[in-house]
Amino acid sequence: MQAITSFTGAVALAAGARVEGPNRFVVTRQIRFGHCDPAAIVFYPQYVVLFHEVQEDFFQYGLGVDYHAMIAANCGAPIVRLDAVFHRPSHMGDIVDFVVSIEALGKSSIATVFECIGADGLRVKASLKFVMVDHSVRRTVAIPPELRGRLEHFQRGDAPSP
Repeated sequence: MQAITSFTGAVALAAGARVEGPNRFVVTRQIRFGHCDPAAIVFYPQYVVLFHEVQEDFFQYGLGVDYHAMIAANCGAPIVRLDAVFHRPSHMGDIVDFVVSIEALGKSSIATVFECIGADGLRVKASLKFVMVDHSVRRTVAIPPELRGRLEHFQRGDAPSP
């Protein structure tokens, strides 16, 4: 596994991504046709796809980590646990905010809360646990020190600008 590569956040605004204080990363998304079932509401498995996309944005724009370089270096952070509660449906065309916060850091795991919030309030709240994996040996590994530092800074709200 190679070192964590930095990513400049200059394009974060174009992606609708921002850090809004301690332990709060927000990315704005529009619900698209491909997310929806024939009733034009989000087909619930599509939230897992959206959560993964938001995870990539969180690493890149919230932590300043080049997620694509991290994956190319055989370092990944797959979801190993997911628990979601669906409060309201999201409809095609809705603009929603996905909010990410960190609940806890383990030796190799990152426990998070993802919320999807629309104009009418909370749509989905999910607890997601990611683990760091070295894909070259297909094993869980400790969170790299530089990444752990960025995660801790984010939690405290004193994250250096990427």
